[in-house]
Order: sequence, then C-alpha cells, then structure tokens
Amino acid sequence: MTAQQRLASIGIACVVITAVIGLLAVGAFIGGADTTTQSSSPTLSAQNAVLEETEIVADTTQLRANLHEDGDAAWVLTYRQELDSDSDREAFEELKADIEAEPDAYLDPFEERMQQLVETAESTTDREMSMDNFSVEAERVQQPQGELGLVTFRFDWSGFAAETDGQIEAGDAIDQLILQDDEQLIITWPDTFELDSVTPNPSVQDNTQVRWEGPREFDAGQPRVTVTETEAAPPDDDETTDDTDDVTDEDAFGSWLLAGVALFVLIAGALAYGWYRRTDGETDTSAEGPARVEQPETDEPQHSETDEQSASTELLSSEEQVLQVVEEHGGRVKQQVVTEELDWSAARTSQVVGNLRDDGQIETFRLGRENVLTVPEQSLAESPEPDEEN
Repeated sequence: MTAQQRLASIGIACVVITAVIGLLAVGAFIGGADTTTQSSSPTLSAQNAVLEETEIVADTTQLRANLHEDGDAAWVLTYRQELDSDSDREAFEELKADIEAEPDAYLDPFEERMQQLVETAESTTDREMSMDNFSVEAERVQQPQGELGLVTFRFDWSGFAAETDGQIEAGDAIDQLILQDDEQLIITWPDTFELDSVTPNPSVQDNTQVRWEGPREFDAGQPRVTVTETEAAPPDDDETTDDTDDVTDEDAFGSWLLAGVALFVLIAGALAYGWYRRTDGETDTSAEGPARVEQPETDEPQHSETDEQSASTELLSSEEQVLQVVEEHGGRVKQQVVTEELDWSAARTSQVVGNLRDDGQIETFRLGRENVLTVPEQSLAESPEPDEEN
C-alpha cells in the first residue's frame, strides 16, 4: 500500500469512526429501525471493514468529553493498539511518521465530518454550537500491561452542553449514541461541581466523571449527565468596601489600645534582655555547668531525610506519585490513604486515580464504603491484606 493510498484510506476511517459519536449522524442511515436491525446495520459493519483496511488498528477506542463551567467541552478521541510484536511496532511507526508529516491529510476529512455532525446537533438541540482547534497526534507509551500505540484526535466543542445558573446538562448533542465492542464514553466535569443525576447507570462513576463501556445502544434521552456548581463565589469588591465602612470609632480606639499595649510589652522585653546580658557577663563562669560543645561550622547546607523525600516526590507526575504510594503499601492501599499521604483533595485524587484506571495501570474495588487501589498484576487473592492504619 502506497503512502497516498494509506492516507486516503485512513481519511475514510476517520469519517466513518466519528459517526459513532451520535445517533444523530447514524440516524440518517438506519431510520426508525429497531435494536436488532441497528446492530447489523451495513453502516456499522462498514466501519469495522474500513478499520481493517487502514493503518489504524484500534483494539480499544475511548471518547472523552471534558466539560467546562460554561457548557463547552474539550473532546478527546483516542484509538489504542496493543503493540505485541515487532511487526505491530513497525506498522505503527510508519503510521506515526505519516501523521507527523501530513497531519492535514487526517484532520481535513475528520473536521469536515464533525462539522456536519455539529450542524445536525444544533438543529436538534436548538442551541448554537461550533467546533474548532482540531489536532491529531500519534505516540507510543509503555504501560504495566505492555506497550500501546495511541492515535489521538482533539477538538473543542462550544455549546456542547446547556448551562443555566451554575448547572450543566450534557448529552443531548449525542442523543442515542451507539458504542461498539471495546469502546468507551467518558464525561468529566470540574471538581467544583457535583453530580446531580446520570442516565443510564454508568459502568464506572466517581466524583468527577462517569464512564460507559460498549457494546451499548443508548435510548432516546440518553446519555444524560447533570452537575451543579458547589463552590461559593468570592465576594464582590463593593461588598468588601461596605464592610470596611461599618467600622465604628469605638473599634478604632480598641485597635490603637491593643497596638500600644503590644509596643509596651516589646520595649519591656528588650530592656529585660539587655539587663540580663549585662549581669550574666559579670557572674563567675566557674559556677556554670559543663561547657557547650560547639558544632563545627560548614558551608554545606544540612538536608533532612524529609527534605530529600519531598524533593524526589516533586520530580514525579501526579500519576507516578499515586503509583509510588500503592507500591510502598505492597501493591494494595485504600484511596483515602493516598489522599492523606499526598496531601491532596479527594477530588484531585479521584481524577488521577480515574486516569490511571483508564490507562490500565491500577484497578479499584469497593471495601465497605471505601475504594481500594491495587496493581493489575496482583489479584485480590494474592494481594496482601491492607495495613490496619489503611
């Protein structure tokens, strides 16, 4: 297959793959067919055929919508391929080189198809929308379970969700989405928001995201996610000025009185210290205790073990810090312990743990009312019992 043929076939793949993001795009082909008819739709079967004929061999596909406070969303579509052999790695390197040399050959058909989708979503939701900032990249990453090849498309979707008075409702723009085997849909929101409702029940849920895994066909009115802002806004400057104007003369007098007392105590302490120094120098040194051993002076700064540990931790990414804590506890630890040892907020810990879980670097399960983190290589039967303090 020549480079031009490869670019043309991959462009077709991008066009067809993105149709999966919403039944809005697929509905034009499958009409009012029932669930059984949709699952064997020629359009969806053609999608798999195109993938097999191109350099993009996706073992898993992840669709992620990161909601912003104003209802816009940063979308990330990631196609993952397991690089188990030399031939897999060589083929992916060729694809990576093609994407880096001619990214527009991949982005142009992708952007054209997505613009058609947003026009349909605008008409359906009666909400103004737009897409921009398209990009594509390919990279190889090393994970605990093996090496992966990632092809990632990114774009910003303005007006993706409806925002009203601090509440975000998302999902109507991708109503009746169809997820194929080994596909995931993830919707995240800022940690200053909390989840109000979600339908249907997600496969995974935490403080800042929900995830559905395929195969799944969402019904009409699905998927839907509603979150509400919880963090109070800072006071206006006008309110601060009004509070200052309420200070009375009596309050001002009290402040001056306290300042005078503090100054008197400071002067008295200085005089007492000077008197002590003079009288202490005139006393007989023989009555003093053993001489103090002076430590040799050195120009080298003294570093404690805590300082060295803190410095080494600062050189690690958030994900690496979490993995380090899990390894220090024998490969199994409660999520609350990670939050306490790293001095993080619960929301930040949940976000980082969610990213590690998506990448397959850790696994989680419930133990009572708490989450427990484990490394994938260590099954629950083989893993050590958590410490009492965990």
